[in-house]
Amino acid sequence: MKWKQIVVYLVILVALAGYYFIETAHKEKAKEKEIESKKILDIKKDQIDGLKIIHRGEKTIYLTKKNNKWIINEPVKTKVDNFALDNFLNGLVNISAQKKLNIDKKEFSKFGLDKPSVSIEFKVGDKWRTFKIGDKNPTGDTYYASLDDKSEIYMIASFQQSSLNKKLFDLRDKRLFTLNREKVDRIEVARNNTIIKVIKKKDDKWESPDAPNVPIKTEKIDSLLDSLTWLRARKFVQETDDKLEEYGLKEPSIQVVLAVQKDKSETLLIGKEKDK
Repeated sequence: MKWKQIVVYLVILVALAGYYFIETAHKEKAKEKEIESKKILDIKKDQIDGLKIIHRGEKTIYLTKKNNKWIINEPVKTKVDNFALDNFLNGLVNISAQKKLNIDKKEFSKFGLDKPSVSIEFKVGDKWRTFKIGDKNPTGDTYYASLDDKSEIYMIASFQQSSLNKKLFDLRDKRLFTLNREKVDRIEVARNNTIIKVIKKKDDKWESPDAPNVPIKTEKIDSLLDSLTWLRARKFVQETDDKLEEYGLKEPSIQVVLAVQKDKSETLLIGKEKDK
């Protein structure tokens, strides 16, 4: 093959590649534009600094943000599950309409929007806005929704309804231990009147003050810490500690303490088995 033919083929190849990339970029932009056109809200999640989630017949879940940190204030004051809340906020700001219906507000009751199954109030600046989710469309996998006082009904996908239909348990921090796992330098386990204590030395090796000559495998401690720091609550029975005896926690069968230096520690009490 002559070198001139090679040059021609290379030019054609470059032209085709250029066309492909331009066409692909054009399609991607068109797709992004279509997605943006269907979005119901034109806000960023970082602009939201207050949330009220109201489920029909239940107490309002009220969250506030201060210094970029969210906290649940009502119906109980507790920490949030940051990952779960971030997913919720992403779902809210990216909510999109598969279809829009211009309906007289007097007819909203026919779509379950006079008494919505879930109502989300969110604060942007000094203004509170409201997004409501009503009944499921009987002929498709969509739900009816409305925004503020607009005379429009949006039809949103079932998975989007699911991403916003969150309860208190879904959004609260369910960790039993919240200390930074890497900074834990003391572990105590008390069981059957026996206390086992291990501390971390400067060389990251662990030892027992009661038996300093007994070698302790670091991987065993790492495995224990992983298990403890990944513990999650499956249910919150009550929000106060005034009935410890009822749950066998006044005299626990096992007590575990994790500590960071001398000024911070967390204690887990394990009582009796459920229904026993």
